[in-house]
Amino acid sequence: MNQDAWKLLCELNRVRPDGLTGRIALQCAPLLVGMKPSNLLTAACGCLAEVKRRLWNTDIAVQPLYTDERQTVLFLCREEEVTAYLHRPAVAEAMSGFGYHVLWMEAVLERLRTRYGDYMRTRKTFPHELGLLLGYPVGDVLGFVKNHGEHYLYNGYWKVYGDVQKAKETFAAYAKAEEWLLRLVAARTASGRKP
Repeated sequence: MNQDAWKLLCELNRVRPDGLTGRIALQCAPLLVGMKPSNLLTAACGCLAEVKRRLWNTDIAVQPLYTDERQTVLFLCREEEVTAYLHRPAVAEAMSGFGYHVLWMEAVLERLRTRYGDYMRTRKTFPHELGLLLGYPVGDVLGFVKNHGEHYLYNGYWKVYGDVQKAKETFAAYAKAEEWLLRLVAARTASGRKP
């Protein structure tokens, strides 16, 4: 994120004490503008109903992934896009390697909730399949697992083990989407309209 986008987010957090609109814009920009099938949103506990309200009448589903006394982690997605991605042969094979033999969204999320919750409580085994659910390239997810997060070629929104040029282009597009959405939210907030 560039400095201008960071300043905008800080301003939004001053204008809106909960900072939820800025968080959604920043953390989920690639999803909101249609560049990604899904994103994670980490926010304060008790935000689920408000996030669902803000995304009402969109094609974005809001699924709770994990909650503790400090935070809630939500999986926001366009379910049809995620399902289509998961059924690509290379992705389905990788998901099978992670123990997902049925790629029905509800079943996948149920298992992911369990695995992610276990990780958050113990900090032992991270559910790397989450990278696939977030639309990361299969080679990068498997490269991360194989290399234990080391020996990557480039680091941005995820660690890159494959096509660096394509990843750089994707990361730049994501950063532009974040900045654009933050500017839009800031302009609406400054004009007194609800973001």
